[in-house]
Amino acid sequence: MRRFVWALVAYCGLVLGGLQNPQANVPSDELYAFSELESVLAVTTPALEQRLIEDAKDGVFDQHTLAQAALIASGLSDPQQVSEHHTQVQNLSRRAQSALKHLPAVEQAAGLLRWLHEYALTTYAAEQSLLPKVLDSGVYNCVSVTVLYNSIGQTLGLRLRAVETEKHVFSKLLMANQAYDIETTTQYGFDPSVDAINQFEAKTGFKHIGSEQVEQTRVVGDVGLVALIYFNRALAAVEADNTRLSLHLFAKALWFDPELTQARASFMSLISVQAAQWLQAKQFTRALDLLTFGLKLEPAHKTMRYNWVAGWTNWALFEAEHAEPEKALIRIQKAYKITQDARLIELQAQIFMRHALVLAEQGDWADGMALMNDNRAKLLPESVPFLDVWRVDYLLQWLADHLTKQDYPAAYDVAKQILLLDQENTYVHQNMRFLLQEWSREQFQAAGPLVAEQLLTRVIQAHQDHAGLVETAQNYVYWAVEKFSKAQQFEQAIALIGRQKDRLEGPIYTRLLSAQYHQWSEQLLQTKAWQQAIQAYQAAQAQLPGTEAFVTNEKYAWDQWGKARLKDKAYQGAAMVYQQALQRYPEDAVFQQNLRYCQAFLH
Repeated sequence: MRRFVWALVAYCGLVLGGLQNPQANVPSDELYAFSELESVLAVTTPALEQRLIEDAKDGVFDQHTLAQAALIASGLSDPQQVSEHHTQVQNLSRRAQSALKHLPAVEQAAGLLRWLHEYALTTYAAEQSLLPKVLDSGVYNCVSVTVLYNSIGQTLGLRLRAVETEKHVFSKLLMANQAYDIETTTQYGFDPSVDAINQFEAKTGFKHIGSEQVEQTRVVGDVGLVALIYFNRALAAVEADNTRLSLHLFAKALWFDPELTQARASFMSLISVQAAQWLQAKQFTRALDLLTFGLKLEPAHKTMRYNWVAGWTNWALFEAEHAEPEKALIRIQKAYKITQDARLIELQAQIFMRHALVLAEQGDWADGMALMNDNRAKLLPESVPFLDVWRVDYLLQWLADHLTKQDYPAAYDVAKQILLLDQENTYVHQNMRFLLQEWSREQFQAAGPLVAEQLLTRVIQAHQDHAGLVETAQNYVYWAVEKFSKAQQFEQAIALIGRQKDRLEGPIYTRLLSAQYHQWSEQLLQTKAWQQAIQAYQAAQAQLPGTEAFVTNEKYAWDQWGKARLKDKAYQGAAMVYQQALQRYPEDAVFQQNLRYCQAFLH
């Protein structure tokens, strides 16, 4: 069975305090408003009890005797049962009056106690606070016996009050010049002697505290005594794990006696416990209504305020996960207005990100982005930066999805959206380079180098502050040239290098172009395409003037062409080759000598 640390008080144990005014415990209908609490708990107060509550508004019972009030507070709701038990009290009163009427007041008070223990009471039981059970079985505790004693004593004309200590209650006789303590739980408890006190302590387990110890006692009237019945019933309901009943009973105890601090502490703690259970069960409205009620009573209650804030936050979190985002936003903003919980600032933005990701998982990336964009203006200003961060993150995920699918035009559109939100985003800059690289290569293979180069130019011009894209374009040139070279498409490679000259640094351009001319010319020489090889070397010299290697290689090509003709004994053809070579290089001694050699055969 669940137990609460604050419920370890004895069933007739009350509060500390030195107030001696028996009328001090005036009910507080403003603080302990039954209608509000009963609405939350879904409980009602019987009509008989409602009349009792109304009667006690001024701090005294005008329409009820103490016995009638105690019978109703003990849980009787049937007027017939109340009447029957009240008749029992009246019968006891008549019998006691008959036995004690000849005695003076002090002796009447002492005699009444002895008489009750002899004729009405049987057994002490610490948990038995209910007047009906005393009347039916004689079983009693300090509360129920004090109620019975004071009820009958008042019919004898005795001025009796109840005195509360930390864990106990007893009666007090007020005389003109003197007052007497009456330990009602023991037969000889009137103005108790040492023996009587020892008997009391042995029976109850409590240490006797007399009313003269004002710092540890509090005097209450009939209304306060009835409050003790409600309090002990509330504790019994806690032990029985009946939280709703215990809360209802604590509230009644406090309505009758707002100074009943142990009841107040127990009530506040139980509100927190019950609300926490309802929060765990996702009964947010009920839990928060209960906590709101509790905070009206004690605004500074730390546990209750924490649970109240946590309740609003958890409700908002629950709505964020399960409700439509617009509805969740309303709940979260209301919760933030009430609690000022900083976590709710981010949560307002998070709900749209969460739902956007759900749409993204379904492939509806554009709808997810539209959801965040369309609702951005609905957020509190302090929540907008969180959504903006998540919008960028969402776009990066969308970009990655397009790149995985090799949908480069769509990826570029998303990348541009990211740059509008975050120009310095490192990830998008890296992805832009990869995107341009893969997209330009795709265009090269699908539509040709000119289309790929147009793409490069368009993207680089649109993002001139992105230096990395220029490097990507240079890498494209290397890649494309290599592709052409491996396919022995040297003319295309050379043309591409020429078109991209402005993207290449001087030494790189020279080295790349020179390599292509050399490879092309060597391939032509190997196939004995002498004239094409010579033309290639001449073109190289035109584009890279002053490169001595091309001059040397061109002369080599002329000579190899002439020697090939001589080998075939085509002396006329050989002579024509050397004559053309001398037109290019008139001072070349080798060409002059080989031409004379050819002419010798012709003459």
